[in-house]
Amino acid sequence: MKRNDNTPLHTVGDMTETLGRLPPALAKVRDQLAAALSIDGGTKEFDLDMWLQGWLRTPQAALGGSRPMDLLQSEDGTEQVVRLLGSMMSGAYQ
Repeated sequence: MKRNDNTPLHTVGDMTETLGRLPPALAKVRDQLAAALSIDGGTKEFDLDMWLQGWLRTPQAALGGSRPMDLLQSEDGTEQVVRLLGSMMSGAYQ
């Protein structure tokens, strides 16, 4: 994905600049992921925003092959994305 000036998006911050705010439910999951990483000490080697950006742009089998980013346009789609990330965090990935 690119910004209006054609430069690539690299972070969730870049993405929100283009799409508007992250849906609150997704922002909450992002914060939960960041908290879990900081407890494990994994934040130094792992760029959560970069990972989330890539994940949101990648078709996910658990979402019927849809890109999570495309589903964020509706409440139902956002709920599906948040549920999937929550499942992944808990280890109950389907």
